[in-house]
Order: sequence, then structure tokens, then C-alpha cells
Amino acid sequence: MPEMVVAVAVTGILAGASVPAFLGLIQSSRLDGAARQLVSDLRAAQSQAVALDELYRLHSGDDPLVNQPGQYRLELSADGGATWTGVTPWSALADAFPGARLTGITDSAGSPATVYEVRFTARGACANPGPVVYPLQIAVSGPTGSRTIQVRQLGGVKVL
Repeated sequence: MPEMVVAVAVTGILAGASVPAFLGLIQSSRLDGAARQLVSDLRAAQSQAVALDELYRLHSGDDPLVNQPGQYRLELSADGGATWTGVTPWSALADAFPGARLTGITDSAGSPATVYEVRFTARGACANPGPVVYPLQIAVSGPTGSRTIQVRQLGGVKVL
């Protein structure tokens, strides 16, 4: 009987020690999933821009004109960027990946990207207006850290 008590105690200690590591693994997996989702949405915008011969963009809700912090949506412009129409609803990464959040878009000079967007042309290239230094960096953050997505001027998109 004492052996059984020792075995149960050792099992309890091992289980208690592994729970925090397991929770960290789940949070890290959510952050990776959020970054992959954002890359997928960027590539969808790029693909639609090429397929429809129009401008498409991923628009960050951190834009003060829309005030949807941490959210984003895909938008289409049929008039060269003068006006934009939402193609998808505003969505937050945390809806599918709890704790994950789009935290910002910057250019390689470290300044905020113009108009809180990543814009794709009908040729699939990234073409944000204004003085932007490529590649653009999109930050996704969560409880376990952050991931950076890079968008190159010729349209390459990848998680760093």
C-alpha cells in the first residue's frame, strides 16, 4: 500500500509540472495559427487583385477612421484607390485564436505604414501609397510572444 501512495504522489507531481508547459504550447500554437491565417488572407487579397484586375487591400482596424482596433478586413477598390468596399467583415484573430491580435503594420524604416493597409495591384505587387520602405512588417502578438509577417514589394508574403 505505501508503494501505491508513492506512485500516486509521483504521478501527481509530474502531471502538475507538465500542465504549464502544455498551456504554453497551446498558446504558441494559437499564435502560429493566427500568423498563418493572416498570411492566408493576404494571399487571398493578392490573388483577388490579380484575378479581378483591381486593387485589393488588407485594411487594419487600427486606422483611426474606422476604429476597429486589432481587427482587419479585405477591401476592393474599382476606382484606383479613391474609394474602398469591404469584401469581408471586420474580423479579429482572437475570434479563432484566443489571445492573438494584429498589433501593427510598419515599413522597414520602422514608421507606421501609410493608411494602415497592405495594398496589392492587379499584377500582385504590393503598392502602398506614399513614401513606404519595403518590405512591410505585420506584427501578430499573443501571450507567448509575437510573430512577424513580411510583405515584399513584388508581393512575396511570409512569416519570419
